[in-house]
Amino acid sequence: MPCEAPLLPLPLPPAFPPPFPLPPLPLPLPPPWPPPLPPPLPPAPANAGAAASARMARDARSVFRNVIVLLRR
Repeated sequence: MPCEAPLLPLPLPPAFPPPFPLPPLPLPLPPPWPPPLPPPLPPAPANAGAAASARMARDARSVFRNVIVLLRR
């Protein structure tokens, strides 16, 4: 009778491949630079005199515009 070699247990391959390292988490986005500008505020007159001056300047511009229109005719 031939002598049979004892059966040695073979190492089984792993059922799943080794886990890959997880990719690094994305860093939070930096704030936009330069920071956004606040909306422009309408120019406010400092006092009643400044308001009257602004009104007179607006009236003078409208009168000047009307004179130019009349002179073009």
